[in-house]
Amino acid sequence: SLAILTLLEGSVENSELPYYQALNHYKMNEPDFAIQKFLDVKDSNNETLGPLSAMYAGLLLRKQKKYQEAKDNFQFILDKSKDPKLDNIAEKNLEETIRLEMYEEDQKKKWSITLFSG
Repeated sequence: SLAILTLLEGSVENSELPYYQALNHYKMNEPDFAIQKFLDVKDSNNETLGPLSAMYAGLLLRKQKKYQEAKDNFQFILDKSKDPKLDNIAEKNLEETIRLEMYEEDQKKKWSITLFSG
């Protein structure tokens, strides 16, 4: 389907083509290509596809442990989306990303044991 989408360049709305290309890369487990296309759509200011693209990009970035970038995408959805369901999903994902980031930071700390006797 990527070949067909490439043939359609110029005949569909500017942000629709990269969105569907990104979805194909997402489904083919090619996260780096998908993220770049999703971010292109997000930056296009498309009111519908922009927030959806930010959601996918945020999920992929979180999977790559790029927590700050993922949080930025989820926050973008909360700021720009007009869909309450998408806002709710973004809020949950933002909270989950914060928890994962905190967990990762805790795992980096050296553990110490303190014993008290009395």
